Amino acid sequence: MKKKRDSYKLIVTYSKFLLLVISAFLWTSCASKKFTDISYLKTSKALVENLPELNVFKTRNSKNNPVIIFIHGGYWMEGRKGIYGFLGRNFAKKEVVTVIPNYTLSPNGNYDTMAKEVAGAIKWTFNNIEKYNGNPNEIFLMGHSAGGHLIALTATNSKYLENPDIIKGVILNDSAGLDMYSYLKENPPTEQYNYDVTWTKNEENWKDASPIYSLTEKAPPFFNICGYKNISFHYFSE
Repeated sequence: MKKKRDSYKLIVTYSKFLLLVISAFLWTSCASKKFTDISYLKTSKALVENLPELNVFKTRNSKNNPVIIFIHGGYWMEGRKGIYGFLGRNFAKKEVVTVIPNYTLSPNGNYDTMAKEVAGAIKWTFNNIEKYNGNPNEIFLMGHSAGGHLIALTATNSKYLENPDIIKGVILNDSAGLDMYSYLKENPPTEQYNYDVTWTKNEENWKDASPIYSLTEKAPPFFNICGYKNISFHYFSE
């Protein structure tokens, strides 16, 4: 009789442990929810049949959360939103709704096409993010390398956003291309990396593509992260 009781206790203990493990797994796996391949553009001048789409990483239960729109890098000719799922899940678990768009890459589009599409993703986010537990009044932009250039350009050049005030801050992670005009004057664009398409041969476009020349007091605050070897420098500009 004692052996039966001991066996029963062992089964109950094991069942409780198994239930605890399953519950923990379900809770962590539901800490964020991913919505994929959402259309955010109606039209684009890009030379592609299918318009780019975006992914949204929603927080588990909390509402009215801050929002990050992340734009990937890749020489303006590489990269895709699917690579950065880890980033979206990480932010969402910390109650930050994350939007990760694709955008048309060179040679199917130039810097202006890309910036207009990024602006389209920002507008979509402002109009729709409440459905995904996000706060449209707390939208921040984050970009890496070429993506840093595109968000800086979109945030500073008034031709891309009718209401730039919807952007509360810009985070540049190892940003590239803030002054393409000076760079291209010394290194005229060639077919390498499709730069002849991305920037064109027109010097006026090089300046138009450079966020530093459209920076004004109305621009949102910037947080820049720049790396050199093993040293990182952080600074905030207003």
